[in-house]
Amino acid sequence: MLGITYNWNLVVEIPFDSTRKRMSVIVKNEDNKVFVMTKGADNIILPLCTFPRNDQDKITDTLFKFSCCGLRTLVMAQREIDPEIFEVWFKEFEKVNFSIDDDKEEQLSLLYEEIEV
Repeated sequence: MLGITYNWNLVVEIPFDSTRKRMSVIVKNEDNKVFVMTKGADNIILPLCTFPRNDQDKITDTLFKFSCCGLRTLVMAQREIDPEIFEVWFKEFEKVNFSIDDDKEEQLSLLYEEIEV
C-alpha cells in the first residue's frame, strides 16, 4: 500500500542462474512471518504458481498481448512459508551450503527448487 513502510530481514538469497532462470529471497517480516519472493521469466515462474483458473487465463492473455508488442516480461511471486517447514529446510540448506561435497551445487539447486514452489 502507498504510504506504508514495511521492514524485511533478509534470511537467504537464492542467486539467479541461467538454468533456473529465476532468483529468490527468503525474508522475515516484523511479525517473524517467513516469505519466499521469486522473480523470473514468465514461462518459468507461472508453472510454479497456483491461482484460480480465471486469473490464470487473464495473466496468460495479458502476457500474450505484451509479447505481441515486442515486450519482455518479468514475473514476481511470493508465498508465506510455514515456520516449521522453513526451519527444516533452512537446517538442510546450511548443512549443504557449508559442505565441501563434490555435488554441493546440485544439492543446493534441489533445495532451491523445493522452497520456490
